[in-house]
Amino acid sequence: MIFGLISLGRVVRGERVAVVQGQRLALRALRAVTEYAHTNIALPRVILEIEPSNHASIAVARSAGFHPTSSAPETVTDKGRTYELLTWEYRLTTGRD
Repeated sequence: MIFGLISLGRVVRGERVAVVQGQRLALRALRAVTEYAHTNIALPRVILEIEPSNHASIAVARSAGFHPTSSAPETVTDKGRTYELLTWEYRLTTGRD
């Protein structure tokens, strides 16, 4: 079941990436969205879909505490380009797990 979808990649990339590079905006945005999902919406799990070759996004995911899942890669075709996406997740720990 999907409750909502947020694409952070388009928010933190663009023409002026050099101006903000090194400020860890992607990490800060991901942490903020993850915290909001857990505390305000009460979602126990937040997922990311990342291309295996996108090392920068994988580094951000790891830094934010996300882990790869055992799910098979999803093959996607978008704008004439076919690629695979790996699923990463962050599960809220409640101490009752």
